[in-house]
Amino acid sequence: MAKYLMFVETYCTDPTREDEFNDWYNNLHAADVLQNKGFTNLTRYELIPRVENNVQGKGKYLALWEIETDNLDAVIAEHKNTMRQKEKQGRFSPVAKSISSGFYKQIFTFSQK
Repeated sequence: MAKYLMFVETYCTDPTREDEFNDWYNNLHAADVLQNKGFTNLTRYELIPRVENNVQGKGKYLALWEIETDNLDAVIAEHKNTMRQKEKQGRFSPVAKSISSGFYKQIFTFSQK
């Protein structure tokens, strides 16, 4: 079975609601996405404020969704359908803004464990 990584860069449109945004993402949105076949794990990161980071146009948060499937197109179609349903149900945060997203196929793993 092939392994993929879906990345999503996001930010909160209202800095005063940052805690609410993170709570929604971690406790509601994550569960909604992980219910889809193929999605196995989520890891989120927050961009650290450093001079070396050129943050203009980048999301403050990065979500890495792990996917295992032999049919990525079917997984993506189901995911899009599920997200449309969740949006209609009011399960999307009004302060969440997605900047970019995409998919990578795993081609190599190396570990020193």
